[in-house]
Order: sequence, then structure tokens, then C-alpha cells
Amino acid sequence: MVLADYVLDVTGKDPAAHLRDAYFSRMDCARLTGFHKDPVGVFRSCVDTIGLDETNDPQEGDIGVINVLSNDGPVIIGALCLGKNWGAKGENQSAIIGKPIQVLAAWKIP
Repeated sequence: MVLADYVLDVTGKDPAAHLRDAYFSRMDCARLTGFHKDPVGVFRSCVDTIGLDETNDPQEGDIGVINVLSNDGPVIIGALCLGKNWGAKGENQSAIIGKPIQVLAAWKIP
């Protein structure tokens, strides 16, 4: 929801309106959306509702689905492009900032 809040704030359109108040934990979210099975598809279905364009050249302020290396190995997360690095919400409300192993998909924020 952090990225959806960001997109809503910047564009005035809510890509996750259909998911708000539908879950209350990370596990509930994964179960409801199927994020672990198809993270790019989940993001795509949300951003398509507000007409964001996909990009192969994400710039600062764009959003995406990235593969990052965590202490437990590679993890796929939604993140905000900060230029060379990407930022995301981590465990316990912390921030994660770093370079992805791979950008799986990204969308331009107008």
C-alpha cells in the first residue's frame, strides 16, 4: 500500500482502491492478491486500472517490481526508483534502499 499511497498522492488516482481495507497483514495480502505466485501480474493489474505506462528505462519517481538480495537470499518486492538505487518498505516499518539484482517490471509515474 505504500507504493499505492505514493501513486495516489502524485497522480490523484488510486491503483489499489480495490484492495484497501481488504487485508490486515502481509500474509493476508499475499493470499488475497497471489503476489508470491505472480508479483508482476499483481502490480500490472493494479496500475492498469489507472492507465500507467510500462517502461524499460525506469527513472527517479517511477515504480516497479524488483528482485533484491536479502539476508535470506533473493526476494521480489515492489519499490520506488530513486535513480541508481531503489527504495521499499521493509520489515517493522523500516526502509530498504539499494540496487536491485533485476528490475522485473516498471511503470512510469507522470
